[in-house]
Amino acid sequence: AILTIIGASSTLGRILGGRVADRIRSGFKVYFSSLFLCGIGILVLGMLPSRFALKAIAAGWFGLFAGSFIATETVVAADLFGTDVIGTASGMLYFGVAIGLLAGPVIAGAMLDAGMSDSEVFGVSAGNFLTIQDRLRCWCDLPR
Repeated sequence: AILTIIGASSTLGRILGGRVADRIRSGFKVYFSSLFLCGIGILVLGMLPSRFALKAIAAGWFGLFAGSFIATETVVAADLFGTDVIGTASGMLYFGVAIGLLAGPVIAGAMLDAGMSDSEVFGVSAGNFLTIQDRLRCWCDLPR
């Protein structure tokens, strides 16, 4: 049920994120704000007690902003690298995401096997998410 909530709210986030980026004319702002808010969602999700309603709200939050940053990835790639190489830039962007999607569950499983609690694993994940967002923001030379 939690994954269904993430999927449904991600769909909504893709629509809303694209509309907001069009309205404010800044895919960068929507992209980096969404990354930050996803990291906060992961952190909160790990800290909540095991009540379904609370987890569902945090999952909806995460899905909404995950969808938003997915919707604006190509816009950011075009702004950074130009439209002449948008295919290559998008492919490299998705390749980088795929590395995290492949390695993340394995690393989280190893952390759990090593005796860390669910909350600690979520905390490490959120910390990584927020650190990556901050480093990308610096790399793109954006104001904080």
